Amino acid sequence: MDVAAWLTERGAAIDDGRVAHLADPDAEARRAWAGEVVLVPLLSTAPLRVRGADRAAFLHGQLSNAVQGLPVGASNHTLQLDARGRVLGEAVLAVRQDDLYLAVEDGRGAAVRASLERHVVFDEVEIHDLSRELTTLTLQGRGAAAVLIAALGEDAVPTEGRSVQAAFGDASVLVVARRRCGAGGFDLHLLSRQLPALVEGLGGHGAELAGERALSLARVRACLPSAARDGGTGALPQELGLDDAVGSGKGCYLGQEIMARIEARGNVRRGLARVALTSPSAEQPGDPPAGDDATRLWLDGREVGRLGQVVRAPDGTWLGMAVVRRDLPPGAVLTAGGWTVRRSVDAAAS
Repeated sequence: MDVAAWLTERGAAIDDGRVAHLADPDAEARRAWAGEVVLVPLLSTAPLRVRGADRAAFLHGQLSNAVQGLPVGASNHTLQLDARGRVLGEAVLAVRQDDLYLAVEDGRGAAVRASLERHVVFDEVEIHDLSRELTTLTLQGRGAAAVLIAALGEDAVPTEGRSVQAAFGDASVLVVARRRCGAGGFDLHLLSRQLPALVEGLGGHGAELAGERALSLARVRACLPSAARDGGTGALPQELGLDDAVGSGKGCYLGQEIMARIEARGNVRRGLARVALTSPSAEQPGDPPAGDDATRLWLDGREVGRLGQVVRAPDGTWLGMAVVRRDLPPGAVLTAGGWTVRRSVDAAAS
C-alpha cells in the first residue's frame, strides 16, 4: 500500500517526506496545543528488523542503551553515537521473540543502518529495512490510553519500558510507550495495509489525524528533546536532555568512552531550553531563523548556543528549542539571524 498517496487523498500536505498537516492545520494546532488526542503519521520513522544469534550482543555494542539481558516485551529509548559521543540517530528498541525491532526516527534510518552494517564483521546478524511493509503512527495527548483500549482492547497499553503486540484484524500492532507531548502517548508500528482500518478505528474513539507541525507544537510546549530537530549531528545526548537514552554503567559501545567521562564529571556546559523569539520587524515578521549560520545564538558578540526547532503557537507567538550555555546570566537576551531570543525561565529540560 502507498501510505503517502492514501494520506494525500485525505488532505495531507507532505513536505520532505513528512506529513506537515492535514486539511485544517489551524484546528490541528489548537488541538495539539490544548493537549487533546491527536494521531500523527510518522513517515520518516524507519523500521529496522535485526535478526541472528548474535543480535543482542551486536546491538549492545552499537547503541547507547542496554540491549543484552532485556526480556521479550521490553522496550527502551536509545541512540546511535559516533566515536566522539555525538548523536547520529535516535530510536526506540523493542525486544521480540524472534528479532529486535529498532524504529529509527526523523529520517535517520538509512544512516543508522549503514553504520550498523559497517560494524558487522563475524557477527551472526542480519539487518532488514521494513519501510516498504510497515508504517508508524503516534497517538498522543490526554486520553490516549483510553482511545487505545477502546480500539484495541485492555491489553493494548504497555507500561513504561515495555511493548505490546496487540491483535488487530489478521495481524498485530506493535505498541510502545513514547512521550511526544506533555501528556504522553504511544507509538504504533503496523503493516501499511492495516493503516486505513486502524485510523478509522482510533478515529471512532476520538483520535483525529494531524500532521507533524501540530505534534512539534506539543513537543516544544512540553520542552521535550529531539536529537534531529534540536541538535543535528553535533550535540551530545546530555546537552539535548537525552540522558534516559544512555545506559548508566553500560559496557563498551560506540561513543561509550565520552559518555563515561561525562558521567564522571557530572555535567556538561550546555543544556536544552525552551526559548521565545521576537521578529526584528513587527510589521513584516518573516520566517524564523533557519540554516547553520542563522541559527547560531549570540550574546555580546560571543556564540553561546544553537537554535533548534521553532514553532508558531496558536496565538501567533514564536517558540523554539535551543542548546545553550548553562552559565548564561538570568534574563539574558540572545540573537539569532536578526531575531531576539529569550530563554524561558520555566522550561529547561536539563
